[in-house]
Amino acid sequence: AIGGHELGGSERVDPQELASLLSKLEADGMDTRVVTKAGGSAANTARGLSRGFGVRAGLLGAVGDDQWGNLFKQAMRDSRVDVSNLSEKPGATGRCACFVEERSGQRTMRTCMQDAVRLEAREILGRLGDRDNEVVGSNPLRGASWVLVPGYAFYGAGLVDALLSAAAEANCKVALALASFEIVRSFGTEIEQLLRSGRISAVFANEDEARELTKYAEKTRTDEAQSSDRSKKKRKAQSGPMDSSPETAAEDALDVLQRWSKECVAVVTLGDKGCVARRWDPYSQTRVLCGAEEDIVAQDSTGAGDLFVSGFLYGLLRGALLDECAELGCLAGAAATQSVGAEVSDEGWAWVRDRREESD
Repeated sequence: AIGGHELGGSERVDPQELASLLSKLEADGMDTRVVTKAGGSAANTARGLSRGFGVRAGLLGAVGDDQWGNLFKQAMRDSRVDVSNLSEKPGATGRCACFVEERSGQRTMRTCMQDAVRLEAREILGRLGDRDNEVVGSNPLRGASWVLVPGYAFYGAGLVDALLSAAAEANCKVALALASFEIVRSFGTEIEQLLRSGRISAVFANEDEARELTKYAEKTRTDEAQSSDRSKKKRKAQSGPMDSSPETAAEDALDVLQRWSKECVAVVTLGDKGCVARRWDPYSQTRVLCGAEEDIVAQDSTGAGDLFVSGFLYGLLRGALLDECAELGCLAGAAATQSVGAEVSDEGWAWVRDRREESD
């Protein structure tokens, strides 16, 4: 555990807590290797789309006028990610310590944003047209086909709503990445309301977030949650004792997600077991289970989910079938685990291309 907390996921800490954690690791004599990388949920996905799949991708956010902000912007430019909508503000750039367990590659994040500059909802809303659409604003999402909203955006007051307003004006689709099980714990109501609004076209969760989502749905005890209970009892009667496997937890979460929003593509990643995805239409429901790459030895799971999203979104941009989207996501996610940090190496992307050619 990190500081007495669960492995995996992401928690917010203040600068003093972060310094204390790092000092404790050093004081305990642990064999640690420190690597500094530019990253973050949306940044990792944008970099994967741009560098790995040749898709024009950009970031909307803020960095400080410090060495970390400069490092971040340069790293994104090096990967051909558009940073023209990345505001530089006086102050500190957000930082995150990713603790990686050597044996499993599991990563645990402690994010320090207390003193960091942030993108604010008013900055987005101020760039939109007026209510009568008579004024053409400088909508930062204009020309985009998709916008990815990371779950961390829920921490910003009104930020998610502002992004959805900009997406609606720009006529682009919205994908939601739940980001961590702590996000689901803290913002379950907001996530449910957002999905029920019908404004989300794709939603991504990992197996920990999926379990947390199912717990939330059961706790709220809505009529639809009770219906889910009945379906679980039926499944139990058919298959014997309740299965607590990752695949079953993922299916339960997909049930919840698609009750809240039938129109969206719902995806749950399963780590080294691949993913499960569903797409619903009025006439049928498509489900696909994609296995992971068997010959991969994970060094670091940091950013694997973000890179999975880049591959899956690339498939959606191409109008690919669900199984191809899942395969692209699994390949990109597997490539991310082959090196330390959330950045796929040139060799990693070459491996992805070779695997795609083998499957064609």
